[in-house]
Amino acid sequence: MNLDWEALARPKQTVVVYMGLHGLETLCNQLIAHGMPGDTPVAIVQQGTTQNQRVITGTLATLPGIAQREKPQAPTLIIVGGVVSLRKKLAWFNPVPENQPEK
Repeated sequence: MNLDWEALARPKQTVVVYMGLHGLETLCNQLIAHGMPGDTPVAIVQQGTTQNQRVITGTLATLPGIAQREKPQAPTLIIVGGVVSLRKKLAWFNPVPENQPEK
């Protein structure tokens, strides 16, 4: 990944990476190496806004290991920044399984 890591690691911003699952470990390591704290919240959103949406959260330091264990599948978005900690408060998306009436 040949990216402007210093710009991406600036404080108080949100970074969203489309289709970055295979480079997750590099992304996390480089952001930490360029000054972003290891405890910065990160989320992987798998198949966002579909019935199969799945969200896996952690920090820059922990998410690569969590992803190895949880094995998310593309397509994914990776979201880095404080906004991830608002996930529960902003949980507007709750897919309803097929054959089950909406409430």
